[in-house]
Amino acid sequence: MTTAQIQISDAFQSEPTLLELVRNSESILQSEIDIASANFEWSMHKDYRNRTVLDLSIKDSFDGEAHASFAPVEMEEDNFEHFMSHLKSLKGALIQVGEWKRKVNSLFEVLQDWIRTYARKKWIINEEAIEVNERASGQYHISALKLQNGTQEIWVKPIAIWIVGAHGRVDVIGDISRFSLVLKSDEWHVVNDDILKILHQLDERVFHKILSAFDG
Repeated sequence: MTTAQIQISDAFQSEPTLLELVRNSESILQSEIDIASANFEWSMHKDYRNRTVLDLSIKDSFDGEAHASFAPVEMEEDNFEHFMSHLKSLKGALIQVGEWKRKVNSLFEVLQDWIRTYARKKWIINEEAIEVNERASGQYHISALKLQNGTQEIWVKPIAIWIVGAHGRVDVIGDISRFSLVLKSDEWHVVNDDILKILHQLDERVFHKILSAFDG
């Protein structure tokens, strides 16, 4: 069983009932997530109806990251079975997010080499963190590439892990064009964004053709 760190926002100090709920959940958290490097952080916010919502953020040392929100009633003892089921799903999402980040990082290493060998235009490459919000995982942070040439910009942005027909999607986005790259069987492909039909397996020649679409 993990002995991970569990942090609780100071906001709970003025809400003793909610603080007790969160503290009572610690053993369930550690048994259901059960990842030695996982760290948990509890916070809270008010929803649009001014109801209190409890927010759980989880990170691990393998770049996994997941977020979930709970109504206080979901964490009462009578509802622990539902809470445990939610945590099991969240653990799976945490692991998938970490794996997805590693695959995207590997893709970006290759793309940056291909960008540098593109002869028709020289791009300045920067890596920036963006936030993605998916139903399975909640919010997580991941790298995106920003390409600049003068006033022109192209973004290479991870869009989603959980998509129909593939295991993740990254979009190449500019003012005049947009292309989608999807991961299928550990290979990247360029697809028709409307129907997710495979058009080309991604390689240097194909990626240079994508870049040429932004030459104007």
